Amino acid sequence: MDLIRIFQNQNLLKHLPGYQKKMTEDDFEKIRQMIKDRVDHEPPPRFAFIGETGVGKSSTLNALFNAGVEVSHTEACTQAPNLIEIPLSEVQGKQGSLIFYDMPGLGESCLKQKEHINLYEKVLKDVDVALWILDAQDRAIASVQQYLETDLKSLDPRLLERMVIALNKVDLVHPGDWHPSANLPSDEQEKNINGRIKDVENKIREVLPNWQGKIVGYSANKRYQLPQLKDINYLNYLMQ
Repeated sequence: MDLIRIFQNQNLLKHLPGYQKKMTEDDFEKIRQMIKDRVDHEPPPRFAFIGETGVGKSSTLNALFNAGVEVSHTEACTQAPNLIEIPLSEVQGKQGSLIFYDMPGLGESCLKQKEHINLYEKVLKDVDVALWILDAQDRAIASVQQYLETDLKSLDPRLLERMVIALNKVDLVHPGDWHPSANLPSDEQEKNINGRIKDVENKIREVLPNWQGKIVGYSANKRYQLPQLKDINYLNYLMQ
């Protein structure tokens, strides 16, 4: 809308190259209307929560938006892309909406793996931001590297290069203790959380050298760093 207001200032027209010869007031009105129509009909931003089974994708959506997604501690619940529409007013105090896809967890079983990879390729082609959720306790991410380097190679490289990495369950990173009253990590635990973030960053760049995404450590269970997780998602969309 700011662009429309700028063009509505008629004094700027005379500075456009060739305006005196080529552009009329009707031409300008057509351009103004085209811009307005594009803004008014811009589809809502689309985000995908992806990653291996059990890392807390559904729990994260519930913690962020009270989405009511089914969660299980014994088996994988999400078997198909679960589309959730969140009013934008809940996130930024504005009109409109955000679309989130809660994706099935990779690595659930050999039987489901090919099906889930195909679902990822289909859905991720149409999203603006991919949020790959990892378990902050798990230092082995060779499988994640393989997904990024091989299984999802058909995806738009721009999506992968801007992908957000989210380390869930940082409250369980050891050594170090979580302070329940303050809902904060101890100094020792925070140091180890930062170490995990740096290690993951290095390993992602081993297979995506041009990756320019962000990493945030958080805990869906403790509701720790959730505002930062919201902001990093939305800012990545706006920067595209």
